Amino acid sequence: MLAFVHIKKTAGTTLTAILRRNFGTRHLDTRLHLYEDLFLADDLRRALKLYRRLDCIAGHHVRPFGDLHSLIPKIRYFTFVREPISRLVSDFQFKLSCLTRRGIQPRDTMELFHTWLKGQRNLQVRSLAGCEDSDEAIRTIRQQIGFVGQAERFDDSLVMWRRWTQNADLDLRYRSLNKSSSSQAKNKYFLREQMDSSEQLRKIVQEANLEDLKLYRWVRDELFPRQIEEYGEQILATETDELRRANQELHAWRADSVAGRIFRNLLYRPLKPLLGVGRTRAA
Repeated sequence: MLAFVHIKKTAGTTLTAILRRNFGTRHLDTRLHLYEDLFLADDLRRALKLYRRLDCIAGHHVRPFGDLHSLIPKIRYFTFVREPISRLVSDFQFKLSCLTRRGIQPRDTMELFHTWLKGQRNLQVRSLAGCEDSDEAIRTIRQQIGFVGQAERFDDSLVMWRRWTQNADLDLRYRSLNKSSSSQAKNKYFLREQMDSSEQLRKIVQEANLEDLKLYRWVRDELFPRQIEEYGEQILATETDELRRANQELHAWRADSVAGRIFRNLLYRPLKPLLGVGRTRAA
């Protein structure tokens, strides 16, 4: 079983759409109430009462430090990372846009940011290791995660990821999802402008991402180049160009399978409380 550790704002929404479209009713989105919750073996066991032929799970709640391996010993984790400061800016931009859509205008946007930042420290490392320790996150990748992509090199990552899945029939074509609207771009520029004009703010943001920066640099400078070398640099370049041409020629693209969407929205979501998915946290 494939298990996508979806870290917020690392191109995961687009990748999840690729998973949905390829796997259909054999793909499960593991949505729970709180971001900090883990999707555990008991949750998966209950979900399998509906998803009898499950090949892939994905979500913010899928973490390698959980206990899913106790139910699926050969579970295959993968994830994508992103340059931490850009990821954080994008995440706060998304926070502001959600408030705007709900008709909420913060009295003091910077006060909101500092409050929000307390829960965002080293988010990528915490998503992989369960703590703010980049060394532990790197150990987790080495021991449990079979593939790590880079959001900045999404097409290259997709091509290498497909070989890693051992499923050559996967359709990698996509349309980027969850991209910034014009209002979101203004929010993005707001935080960037604040950081450009305040050395103190830059230091605060940098300090909140120190472990994420260590992890990201290790992936960018050591792990990702090694994955490219193992794949074959020239082969990767050729196949990435083929994917980009296919995307340019893509006119109609469905970000989901019809059967998967019906199954997820009309069966799994309504029945999830009855199945007890997430019950472990409520107990």
